[in-house]
Amino acid sequence: MTAEIVIYPPAFSRTGKRHALICCWLVAALCLGSAVAASAFPALQLQNTLLTGPGWQLENSHLSFDGNALLLQAERVRLRQPAITFEQVQLQCQTVLVTQTEWRCEQAEFSAQMAAQPVRGAFNVSYRPDSGELLLETSRLRWGKNQLALHLQTVGTRWQLELDVQSLALAELIRLLPEADGIVATLNGQLVGQLQLRGTAAQLEQAQWQLRPSALSFSLADGQYASEQLGGVLSGRWRNGGQTQVELKLQTGQLLLQPLFWDFSQSQSLTVKLAGNLSAGQDWQFDQISLTQPGVGQINASARIAIAAENPLRELQLTIAEASLAELTTQYLEPFLAATALAGFDASGRGGVQLSIAQGRLQQFELSLQEAHFALPEERWRIQGLNGSLAITQTDAGIDSRLVWREGKIYRLDFGAGVLAFRSQAGSLRLLQATRIPLLDGALRIDQLRGQDILGAAASWRFSGRLEPISMPALCAALAWPELAGQLGGVIPGAIYQRDELNVTGTLQVDAFDGTIRIDDLRLASLFSASPEVFATMHIERLDLETLTRTFDFGKIEGKLNGWVRGLHLQNWQPVAFDARFFSPDDDDSRQRISQRAVESISSLGGGNATAALSRGFLGLFEEFRYKRLGIGCRLERGICQMVGIGPAAGTNGGYYLVEGSSLPRINVIAYNRLVDWQDLLARLQAAAQSEGPVVR
Repeated sequence: MTAEIVIYPPAFSRTGKRHALICCWLVAALCLGSAVAASAFPALQLQNTLLTGPGWQLENSHLSFDGNALLLQAERVRLRQPAITFEQVQLQCQTVLVTQTEWRCEQAEFSAQMAAQPVRGAFNVSYRPDSGELLLETSRLRWGKNQLALHLQTVGTRWQLELDVQSLALAELIRLLPEADGIVATLNGQLVGQLQLRGTAAQLEQAQWQLRPSALSFSLADGQYASEQLGGVLSGRWRNGGQTQVELKLQTGQLLLQPLFWDFSQSQSLTVKLAGNLSAGQDWQFDQISLTQPGVGQINASARIAIAAENPLRELQLTIAEASLAELTTQYLEPFLAATALAGFDASGRGGVQLSIAQGRLQQFELSLQEAHFALPEERWRIQGLNGSLAITQTDAGIDSRLVWREGKIYRLDFGAGVLAFRSQAGSLRLLQATRIPLLDGALRIDQLRGQDILGAAASWRFSGRLEPISMPALCAALAWPELAGQLGGVIPGAIYQRDELNVTGTLQVDAFDGTIRIDDLRLASLFSASPEVFATMHIERLDLETLTRTFDFGKIEGKLNGWVRGLHLQNWQPVAFDARFFSPDDDDSRQRISQRAVESISSLGGGNATAALSRGFLGLFEEFRYKRLGIGCRLERGICQMVGIGPAAGTNGGYYLVEGSSLPRINVIAYNRLVDWQDLLARLQAAAQSEGPVVR
């Protein structure tokens, strides 16, 4: 005999919990038994019966009822959504009590196998035909080592389920979710809590839950997300139409959401709250998003997300007020900077952020700071005592902001207190008035500063100003260079900064050593990285050699010096390539003298075969000599310097002049080496500067 009996149990949305679905199918089976008990037949036997209903099927089932006891057995029960299968199902009620107002079965026993684990429980079931009310409850339903309790009430097409999760091993859930295979690598931990569901036969209308996971450890197959011994509370509610409220408080364990990492404790918990409308097939509207972490601060936001769009974030209003910059940087900013030029970024003080996004574009951003400190490693950049705000807007309505600070440093150069007042409008930011920033013993004057597309990917800055004279000894001491005399200053006609690269437009003129140095095509790349690069061309006019050589202990040279440096390339402020020439100008009418010490120093630069026509006899009686011209050149490439002088030395085998003497007593410095190791050349220069010079006998 084969029969088909169709039963319509309460329908659960996918958002309902899996165990609630399981319990409803058990209710359906008990309803079948109750219906049979109320029939006019004193006994009933169904063998090899196929029982089906919406979303479920009983295979090879056996049903018997003798007017008092009910027994239902099935080889297999299949649920289509979710895809769960029960094996060896048996439902038994020893006494079915039937009155005119109520059908009741107490301590109905249920047993089955699910995911290779036994399922057992005892139920109390009652049904009132007049009202259509069905009640089912159990204080203990076991699935393997897991234990649950439930209370189900249905009236007509409406139903309400209360589920108490007394003990649930989360690892067991993976067995019920085949779609997680290949995504979740591991899942362990325990879950307790309560779940309440309400709805009709057609849909789930309301859900409310408070769940407490403990010792939760999971990892995804891609390794991007994982936790260890995580514990906390997850509560919330959902209503048909999408209205949702969720609160998650994490109190113990560790959590990795690559690249972010948290280590939770009672004093370092994390609370996340969400409230909004999450309607299916529509944009998700979050009226409240808050993230609170003691010691760090609180983030509040509202947002609209187009879940099907390529760039889903359509609107956002976000506020961070009075946050700890040190904790905020360590927890949320530093992980994203680890592989960038800003790795090792350090911050302290207090600060806040306000930003808004509309139509998928950042519209306004404001950063407020109180006694803030920011720094990059190795003194690449540092600023202290920063107060005020920086505001940028995409709107046509202007907004003003102002930043002040006490002191700072950029690439070992100390700068003093300063003030920058800005106005932002339509995505731009401009300096409202010129400002002067002390720099070493001079100053940097900023006449114009303007940023374009500040909130976009192609943000750029334009700058012009003037460098008020800085003493060369102070500059050299800061940069650990050999000490030079004189001052450094000049006009900065214009500069553009974009994508961590600074390009100076026009000619940068520097007044130094009583002469002029013109710098063209100046470009600084990877400016804030650990290895910045500099590219430039330089033209030198009439530098005073006495001022230049005075503090080198190189020896005294009087006269003027012209020259050029082409293709200059510095990496981490060290030369890696250039083509340079330095020589006496043809129209030099100044006093041209060179000391014995300078002759000795210059001859050492020419290499081991350099010859100075300096005798220890008659010429050794003179402290200094006249010269007609002098010069030296180096083309640096791959660590080797190709040397040149001011011209070939007649009568020598490949020699070239470094110094050509004039009148009597006359002295020439002639070099022979054409290829010199750059590091060796630097060592010779340093040795010459430290030498006590020749001894005149």
